[in-house]
Amino acid sequence: MADYMLKIMEKPEYCPLCLDLLFRQINNKDFSLETLYDFFSPNKSDNKSIKKIIKGNVNISCSRCESTLTKLEELNNSIKYLQDGFDYYMVYKGELVKGLRAYYLLTELVSKGVIIAVKGIGGYHLLCDARNNDAITLLRKRIHRLKKPFSVMVRDIEMAQSLATISHIESSNLLSKQRPIVLVRSKRKVARQVVLENKDIGIFLPYLPIHYILFTLMNHPLIMTSANLPGEPTIINDESIIQFMSELEGAVVANKQKIVTRSDDSVIKVVNSTRNIIRRGRGFKKELPYSIRCGSPILALGADLKGGFTLLNNGRLFFSNYLGDLTNYKAQLNFENEVNKLVTQSHLPLEDLVVGHDLHPEFFTTKLSEQFKRARRIPVQHHHAHVAAVLFEHQNFDQKVVGISFDGTGYGDDGTIWGGEILIGSLRDGFTRHGHLQHAKLIGGDAAITYPIQALAGFFENQISRAHTIGKELQLPKRFHTALHILEKDIATFTTTSIGRLFDAVAAILGFHCKNSFEGEAAMWLEHLTYEAEQAHTYPFPWRNNNLQFEPLLFAIIEDVINGVPHPTIAKSFHHTVAKSIVHIIDEIRIKENINLAVLVGGVFQNSVLLGMVDQYCNNKQIKYLTGNEFPINDGSISLGQLAIIQQQLRD
Repeated sequence: MADYMLKIMEKPEYCPLCLDLLFRQINNKDFSLETLYDFFSPNKSDNKSIKKIIKGNVNISCSRCESTLTKLEELNNSIKYLQDGFDYYMVYKGELVKGLRAYYLLTELVSKGVIIAVKGIGGYHLLCDARNNDAITLLRKRIHRLKKPFSVMVRDIEMAQSLATISHIESSNLLSKQRPIVLVRSKRKVARQVVLENKDIGIFLPYLPIHYILFTLMNHPLIMTSANLPGEPTIINDESIIQFMSELEGAVVANKQKIVTRSDDSVIKVVNSTRNIIRRGRGFKKELPYSIRCGSPILALGADLKGGFTLLNNGRLFFSNYLGDLTNYKAQLNFENEVNKLVTQSHLPLEDLVVGHDLHPEFFTTKLSEQFKRARRIPVQHHHAHVAAVLFEHQNFDQKVVGISFDGTGYGDDGTIWGGEILIGSLRDGFTRHGHLQHAKLIGGDAAITYPIQALAGFFENQISRAHTIGKELQLPKRFHTALHILEKDIATFTTTSIGRLFDAVAAILGFHCKNSFEGEAAMWLEHLTYEAEQAHTYPFPWRNNNLQFEPLLFAIIEDVINGVPHPTIAKSFHHTVAKSIVHIIDEIRIKENINLAVLVGGVFQNSVLLGMVDQYCNNKQIKYLTGNEFPINDGSISLGQLAIIQQQLRD
C-alpha cells in the first residue's frame, strides 16, 4: 500500500494541497483509512475520487485538480499549513533528501532503528519503532530519559485496542478533536523499553497529514515524544533540530512551515468515567469561555512546576499552554518570552496591571513578577490557589467548602513547606487552614524530593534511634542513615506537611531506593504496585487536634514488611488508608461546620487508585465533591487559581 501511495503522489494531477485535504478529511472522521487505501489503488485511472472527497471543503480554486472548492472548514491549522503540508524534506548525515526518496529513506531508517525527528504543530517529535527495544534504549540514552515512560502513536483506534484495555470514554477521548495522549492500561504488546515496569501506557492518534503518511508507510505503533532534553523546551527551530539530531545520529523530516509557538501534546487520564487533565497543551483553546469582569487587567504567573500563566484583560481570559518546569534556564527564557509576547499583543496598560504570583520568594515566577515595576503585585498562597482553580472551573464563587489540597511542595504563609492541607472557605471570602499532616522534616531541601529514601528519614524526627534500627532491619541504603545523622544535628532541614513526601517515604520502605528521575516517579511506582494486590486492610492514621498523625501509619507498614506481608498488599492498604482518612476528615468537618461540598486538588490526586477509592467512599457517605476536569489538578492550574482569588479581592 505504501508503494501505491508514493506512486499516486507522483501523479501531477494531484496537488499537495488536495492530498493534504484528503488526509485532513480522514482526520475529521469523514473518511476512513480504508477510503485512503481505496484511493491509492493501482486500478484508479482518474481523479474523480479525490474531487468527490475535497468538494465543498475549501474556498480555493485548484487548477491542477480542475475543480473549484468551496467553504473552508475550520481545522487545527491555517491554509498556509495546508499548502505546505506535503512539502516535506529529510536531512540525514548532512544530506538533503527531497521528494519520494525522503519517504523511502524514512521507512528504511526506522526499520534500522534510527531515530527520526518529525516536524509537528508546536514542535518536533522524536520517532522510532515502538517494537524495537534496541532503538528505544538508544533513544533513552541519548536524550537522558532513562525511566520516564514514552507515549506511542498508533494508526487507529483498532491498533490502540490491540495495545491496551480501553473503555468507551477513553476511546472517545482518543478520537476527540484535541487528540490528547490518553493514559490507559497496557497489554504489554510493545517493547518493554516503552513503559518499563509501568502498568499504563500513553497512546494517541494521528492528527496531522504527515502522521497519516507515516502509518500508510509503516503499519505499526511508533514512539512519538517531544524533541528535547529533560527539563528543556521542545525544539521548534529547524537549524536547532538539525544540530540536535546530528548529535543523536538521527534524521530530520521537516517542511517550510514555521512553528511560531511551542505546544506540547496534551495528556489525560480517565478516572471514574471522568476526564482528568494531566497536561493541558495542544488541542485546547487558550481563550477560556468564562464571563469575568475586573476593573484592572490581571496577569497571574503561576508556580515554578508545570509552568503556565493566565491573563484577564477587558473581560477576556487567556490560559497558556503548559510551558514546562521553570527550574531549567531555557524553560525560563521561553516562559518569559511567552509572557512578554502576550502582554505586548494585548496592549496592557502596565500602570493598571495587577500581577499575581506564588508566596515562595525564590520561585522564578516570583522574581519575574518584580520586573513589572509599575504594576501592583499580589502574592497568593499555593494551596489556596489550588482550591480556587477548581472552584473557578465550576463557577462556584460563594459556597463554603472543605478543600483537601495534597501535593508535594507549596510555600506556606508561616514560611514552612506545606503539602497536606485541609482548608475551609469559599472563593468569595477566602480560605483558612483548618488542619494538615503532622510536621515532618525535609532533609537537605530539594535533595529529599529527589531521593525518597532521604524523604523517609525526615519522618523520624522524634524516633531517630529507633529509625536506625529499622534501617538495619529493612537493609535500607547508607543514604538513609546519613540523612538521620543530619536530622539529629538539625542541619539543612526544613519543616514540611507534604503528603507527596509521605508517598515517597512509603515507596522507600517498600524498596524504591533509587533517585526520582522524573517528578512523581516513586509515587507512580507505588500506585502501580497496588494493581498486583487483591485485598487491602486499614492502617492507623489518626486525625487528632486537626493533625493527621503519620507515625502509627509508618510503623504499622514497617511491621508488615518485617512480617512478610506482600508489598502490593501493603501498597494497596496504604492507599486505602489515606482515602479513608480523607473521607473521615471531610465527614467530620461537614457535620461540625455545616459544609456540604469538598474540593479534591493537588498532584497527589493524579493518583487514579487514590482518587477512585476516595470517590467510592464519598459515595458511600453521600459526600459531594469537586475536582478539576477541564484544567489540571496539579500545579498546571495554579495561575488560574491565583487570578480567581485576586479577581474576587478586587471586586471589593
